[in-house]
Amino acid sequence: MSSECKPIDYPLPDGKLSFDILTSVSLTGTNHAENQPVHLQLPKEEGARARHTETNVSGESSILTISAFLEGMS
Repeated sequence: MSSECKPIDYPLPDGKLSFDILTSVSLTGTNHAENQPVHLQLPKEEGARARHTETNVSGESSILTISAFLEGMS
């Protein structure tokens, strides 16, 4: 269980080898045009949105888990 694990004490970003998240994203050169289509497409069946929200947004889940969502569809 995660409660039995000791948290990792990561050093602060040094700006040479490690960077904060905003700087890291900036350095990737990621550029998105305006008005791009939505990338996440949910099935048009009843309850799909609720299952997605329960699986990927609610509770302790902080990572999008498509496989768990898809298991709920079968």
